[in-house]
Amino acid sequence: MPELPEVQTVINGIKPKIFGKAIIDFKKYTQKLRYPIASSIRKNTVGKFVKSIYRRAKYIIFELENNPFNCASS
Repeated sequence: MPELPEVQTVINGIKPKIFGKAIIDFKKYTQKLRYPIASSIRKNTVGKFVKSIYRRAKYIIFELENNPFNCASS
């Protein structure tokens, strides 16, 4: 498990490169991370633009435009 500063370093590195860009493909390599991954996730992410990237504890959160999985706004 990465340490918190390492997670923030990853965010700082990828944010300028993917913020505001569209996701062109999505692959899941496992069925479950902390929670089960919805089978509709690819359909709901491909073509969406990245609105925000931040962390919650040691998790990197990608907030996408008009994404039904977003819970950061609630």
